[in-house]
Amino acid sequence: MELKTNIANDLKLSQELLCNIAAAETRINQLNDEIRFLTVDDVAALTGWSKTVVKALFNRQDFPSCDYGKSKIILRQAFLEYFMHPVRRGDKYDNRKEKMI
Repeated sequence: MELKTNIANDLKLSQELLCNIAAAETRINQLNDEIRFLTVDDVAALTGWSKTVVKALFNRQDFPSCDYGKSKIILRQAFLEYFMHPVRRGDKYDNRKEKMI
């Protein structure tokens, strides 16, 4: 059995694939920049939590969400920052940016 390959053709195909991958990554980054607000459904999909749990989170006073019509939304950056500060069960916060009370 003889295996014949055309290295020049394979190299060209590889370069085309790399260009396609780079273009896809660029588009993904553009889409990420375009998404400014997250909904209950978005947060449920990101976290894997049920919508009931996420709705309860959106209703917390220390969670920086707002009402948009009948929907609740949160700024994407505020969502990320909210989860950068650990909270332990039993902790009480007047505001997440202030010290524990």
